[in-house]
Amino acid sequence: MTKNSIALHYAHRLQGRPWRECVTKGWQLVKFRELLRHGVMYFRYIKKDATIRVAYGTLKEDLIPAEQRPKGIIQRRPNYSSFAYYDLVRNEWRSFSITMFLFDSVRPCHAVWVPDEKE
Repeated sequence: MTKNSIALHYAHRLQGRPWRECVTKGWQLVKFRELLRHGVMYFRYIKKDATIRVAYGTLKEDLIPAEQRPKGIIQRRPNYSSFAYYDLVRNEWRSFSITMFLFDSVRPCHAVWVPDEKE
């Protein structure tokens, strides 16, 4: 599937906004997915309970523990309504709705600092 068609699939899921904005955000999600495949990214999204979640995630296989890496190609219908990533702080897979993604929060990250429970 081409990047253009993936961006349009995302854009169709972002209804309720002007089409131009939906297409722009669709392309931003495609670019975000590419960035995650090449390294660690800092980003934020709104959780179901309306709190903001700060995440340090990746899709780069070298950074995901071997036992949690995807195994082969799963033949299933792609989901363009949510976005899955590997959370490096929690060490598990997470996902969020693309309508709740805060597009202006994406930053590259070179190290992940995990705060102590006391802080």
